[in-house]
Amino acid sequence: MTPHPDLVNILGRNKCKVAYRGGKTFMYLWIEYGKLTQNKPGQGLEIWGNSQQIFEKVNGVVLRYYPKAELASQNGNRSVVYRIGS
Repeated sequence: MTPHPDLVNILGRNKCKVAYRGGKTFMYLWIEYGKLTQNKPGQGLEIWGNSQQIFEKVNGVVLRYYPKAELASQNGNRSVVYRIGS
């Protein structure tokens, strides 16, 4: 199982890194969006507000291609992992 090519292209164009680990019945999809949260040095706690908005957009894109994707892990303001079944 591999990620949908359009999903990878959309995330790549928006400065997100994508990796996956696939199996026969499911895959884990890792998305790193840390570059998008650090727009200005010394931004402080505003990064967390930006991170939530970015996560919602990333989540929307993933759910568009995989409506039954499960959030497996989220790292504060840097990355997210989804478990996607076939």
